[in-house]
Amino acid sequence: MPDKQEIIKPPKTESPTVSSHNPLSSPDSSTPEQSGSHVVVGSFYSGPLPPPEVLNGYNQVCPGAAKTIIGAFDRQSRHRQDIEIREVSIFSRNSKWGILCSFILGMSALASGVIIGDLYGAGVVVFALATLAGIYITGSRKNSKESKQDSPGESGKQM
Repeated sequence: MPDKQEIIKPPKTESPTVSSHNPLSSPDSSTPEQSGSHVVVGSFYSGPLPPPEVLNGYNQVCPGAAKTIIGAFDRQSRHRQDIEIREVSIFSRNSKWGILCSFILGMSALASGVIIGDLYGAGVVVFALATLAGIYITGSRKNSKESKQDSPGESGKQM
């Protein structure tokens, strides 16, 4: 629900002037209550939609405006959800392909090392396994950093 804050001061007296009252000044100086004051009302909201009072105000100025605003919000929400679903699907597909390609590369290197035999074959196997291990470790670190960045602060985003 939207947050709302109001600051209300005493109503105006007979004089509409504003004084700069200094509490450290002499006791005979006038206070804001004596010389007049202003009422300051402020409000704010946070969230994708304005509060119902504001939507009602839009409807009074332009009939149907609230329905248009809510409809635009609904379309935008569906659009964002569709993008997120596609993004997750693409990430999953790329991850599966990466695993498959790594497996094929590892098996090819292992088979090549066995076929070559000797010291050169062992070098091929060690090099291929070290490369695959390095890629796995780098990817794991990158994913853990991204998940740490996404989790705590993303919930406060506004539209």
